[in-house]
Amino acid sequence: MRRGISETIATLLMLVIVVSLGITVLSWGNQYITTLRQGIEQQAYITRETLKERPVIEHVQINSTGAYIFVRNVGFSDCTIDTVYIERESDSNITLITVLPISLDPGDAGYILIRNATDYTFTSGEIYIFTLVSKRGFRTSYTELVG
Repeated sequence: MRRGISETIATLLMLVIVVSLGITVLSWGNQYITTLRQGIEQQAYITRETLKERPVIEHVQINSTGAYIFVRNVGFSDCTIDTVYIERESDSNITLITVLPISLDPGDAGYILIRNATDYTFTSGEIYIFTLVSKRGFRTSYTELVG
């Protein structure tokens, strides 16, 4: 006559399996929550820093050389501008121009040059909307009529 394992051993074996599975799930959940929390903290940091930066376009001068975009950082954090969008108002044609990054500390001013014919061709009598975008995503715009 064959005998099975006793109820005590079966219960202990089942308990070991359940505890080991519980530890595995708990470990995975802890790791998942930690990764999620780090992502949220990083996004919150970027958002805080973006709110501190404040580049402002003071003036745009367009001549035969191209467009000079004069910008000043009036915020509390440094900012780096690396993207310019130019929209021609008559047909809503938007052109993305990647420029050499310009870094501005709080209170600093500088300019970005969009070379005529090389980077973009400006038409006399047209209205253009210049939008600067910082690396953190802050946007500022300025409208200028080409004379």
